[in-house]
Amino acid sequence: MPATRRDPWILSALGLLLAGLWFQIRYLAQSWQAGGHVWLQGDWLISLAAGPVRRGPFGEGLLRLSDALGLSPLALLIGLQALLVVLIFAGVARLVVVQGRGVMAMVLFTPGIFAVVWAIDPISALRKEMIALLALIWLAQPGGGLRRLALTGALMLVGGLGHEITILLLPAWAITASLLHPQLIRRPAALAVIGVVFLLGAAELFYALRHMRLEDAGPLCAALTQRGLSADALCGGAIAWLADPQNGSAKVRLAMQRSWTVWLHPLAWALAAAPLWRVWRSHRPAQPRSGLLILLAVAPICLLYPVGLDWGRWFAVQITVAAVIMLGLAQRGVLAEHAQIKPAERALWLLSAVSWGFLHDPILTTQGLLARIFG
Repeated sequence: MPATRRDPWILSALGLLLAGLWFQIRYLAQSWQAGGHVWLQGDWLISLAAGPVRRGPFGEGLLRLSDALGLSPLALLIGLQALLVVLIFAGVARLVVVQGRGVMAMVLFTPGIFAVVWAIDPISALRKEMIALLALIWLAQPGGGLRRLALTGALMLVGGLGHEITILLLPAWAITASLLHPQLIRRPAALAVIGVVFLLGAAELFYALRHMRLEDAGPLCAALTQRGLSADALCGGAIAWLADPQNGSAKVRLAMQRSWTVWLHPLAWALAAAPLWRVWRSHRPAQPRSGLLILLAVAPICLLYPVGLDWGRWFAVQITVAAVIMLGLAQRGVLAEHAQIKPAERALWLLSAVSWGFLHDPILTTQGLLARIFG
């Protein structure tokens, strides 16, 4: 094994990933024992039983597949979630190892990244943005060509059927391809793939916006109970949310009015993102525009903040996307270190990452952030 792969900071990052993976497998086991969870599995099982609705085509496909295979939808879903988790964590671990520099491993040393957020708050874990994250992580791996671009694009479209956040990550997918595969995207075939993916993604977004809510979510729940699943375990969260006339921006405005910690969120996010910024400032990018492109990649996610309460979850996606792109750039030699980060500072950020997550507030609540800091 090369010496760089025995770097203590790389080993620390791998340990962090293994810990996060263990937490996810534990949550999946608990979900199975409980018969499912209203958010962690219920959101995946939104179907078309009550008519057209956003996220419905994905869940309908899962139910039809489970029927064809003769499997419980919950067993199929938890198996799929486990596969996604393992592939995501393995993909990031590979990026950390192949780039070979301990200082770049520090991009994982933030409470804002998915490995830590998902371990701290299970409600932010195992959600459908995993599909888009896997596509981006796969695209960032060494090598690659037109086939990988097409397959990751198809994966993004599958994710777009399940959650609108994937559609907002299509620019991140294209920017990742542009930064990490600059020769590839000059080919007309690659541009055609990107164009088709964006066109179909726009159609998915149009469908989601046209079918935002349901009058009655009862048929969605009935479709699950008819297959032997528990209504109490699966129907009271994401499924019921679709029929709540007050969901969306109205709930966000109400939460902001009631929350006395909302003004602390920008500070918490700045501190969580600080390791990424520190690593970036200690490196000189060979492509000066790459920093701006990374910001553009994560910017569309900001559209979710006015309409959804899961602010910490949105932020974790943004941090993770930026970290994956940075690791991909480092692996390709685009980032050259010009200022050393002292071991004491790296240890500080690692300590913050493995802490219980005082910088992470998954949902905009009355006292969520301070409860995590002082609770």
